[in-house]
Amino acid sequence: MALKVGDILKRLGLRGAIIRYGEQWKTQEIKDLEEDIRAFYQKYEPYLKREEDYPFEFNTDLNDVLQRHGPRLWPDGPHNEGSTFWLFPAGEIDEYPEDIYFSRHFDK
Repeated sequence: MALKVGDILKRLGLRGAIIRYGEQWKTQEIKDLEEDIRAFYQKYEPYLKREEDYPFEFNTDLNDVLQRHGPRLWPDGPHNEGSTFWLFPAGEIDEYPEDIYFSRHFDK
């Protein structure tokens, strides 16, 4: 079964994957990320659904999305309701067991 956009957002800890809460948490950065994830998913959906090998540019395109949004969405400082209100607290949902920090998890 292919991943859906909501599955990807949950794995990234983003609240919009499950509940909206009037979308107060939805900053322009989150809207931009969602748009980029949807475009990425649409481009690679055939490969995901058929579980085929991904084309070479798959990783490059994914890294571009993460580089563009990552430092602001998963900062190095504390993750809490005041500083990263768009993220689930680590462990609140099974898909997001621990906090993501861009510099430690993506920027390698």
